[in-house]
Amino acid sequence: VVTGPNGCTQGASYVILCDTSDSCQLPLCNCVNNLPTKVQGNPNCNITTFTANSTCGGTASWSFGDGLFGGGNTVSHTYAIAGYYIVCYQSAPGGCCPPPPACITDTVPVAANFSYVTTCNAVTFTDLSTFLPGNTITGWSWSFGDAGTSTSQNPTHTYAGGGTYNVTLTVTTSNGCQATITLPVIVVAPSITASVQTTACNSPVQFTGTVNGGSTFITTWNWLFGDASSSNLQNPQHTYVAGTYTWTVTVTDGNGCTGVATGGINVSSPPPPFNLIYTTPGCGSVLLDAGSG
Repeated sequence: VVTGPNGCTQGASYVILCDTSDSCQLPLCNCVNNLPTKVQGNPNCNITTFTANSTCGGTASWSFGDGLFGGGNTVSHTYAIAGYYIVCYQSAPGGCCPPPPACITDTVPVAANFSYVTTCNAVTFTDLSTFLPGNTITGWSWSFGDAGTSTSQNPTHTYAGGGTYNVTLTVTTSNGCQATITLPVIVVAPSITASVQTTACNSPVQFTGTVNGGSTFITTWNWLFGDASSSNLQNPQHTYVAGTYTWTVTVTDGNGCTGVATGGINVSSPPPPFNLIYTTPGCGSVLLDAGSG
């Protein structure tokens, strides 16, 4: 049982199982699992690195006190809830009854966590971060996995298309401690790309739209070519006059969710008209008008 600075207590216990008769039929291992060492992350106070200190061989098995487990002689663990944790490990060489595990207490002053709700491309995030008395969260930093960011506590973010995005929340406390967590966020909406040349002259430009995932039941395509022209075909062609244009394609699926892709194209002017003079020995010179085409 451990007691925190605010008087709160927390206890834990472990059970060693050798066999069904509750007595080990093997000889006792001639080794000891000594207390492990720990290093709390800096600045991420919810990440702790633990190192086994055993005279036994083999790979250490860990219980981090939050219902999660790990393996390795040196392991790092990220906590999702602030609190006091009893962390235990056990090593044994095999072929003998293992010695008892060794345990230490780990104090996690702040931990980042969040939940989310999706509505097509829009995702609403809710901060679920926790902290121990004496700590106060003063800052939030979100990275949405698509280059988008926010410093709001509970932001809403709209993705360009469906897919799985690794979203990271980092919180900072008034005393400078920091905690971070990264979780996958699944967005169920069309994810599209468009293949379009970036330069052109006065010939038709081919636009090609591709659905990459998220939703393949596409009901409408809407191309805006940037010159007040548009098309509802998936793979249209369009002829520009000289200039620089920004195009956008938007698709809508059967659930009303949308996906967007955009890009630019630079259209050059065709060469000016010119004349050709063709000379033959028998007929003399002939003027050919090349025209403007």
